Amino acid sequence: MFLSTVVGGLFSAPGVGGASPAGKVYRIGVLVAADSMFESPAMHGFRQGLRDLGYVEGRTVVVEYRSAEGKRSGIRNSSPIFSG
Repeated sequence: MFLSTVVGGLFSAPGVGGASPAGKVYRIGVLVAADSMFESPAMHGFRQGLRDLGYVEGRTVVVEYRSAEGKRSGIRNSSPIFSG
């Protein structure tokens, strides 16, 4: 659910309708509940969606992946990494 919220927010954000302007690199934080989710169909869809919009991971967008390792406290402790 969290991933779908993040992905939905990214694709509906104002001004995000295609590849980034020249020289602009966007940063996205992805926090998942468990390491196994990194290879899930949802994550593959997320990456494909970025490519479909013209983003190139590592070049026009940097995606930082974090895992809570299956712990609720891990989500609370990791989420401040992405803010600010």
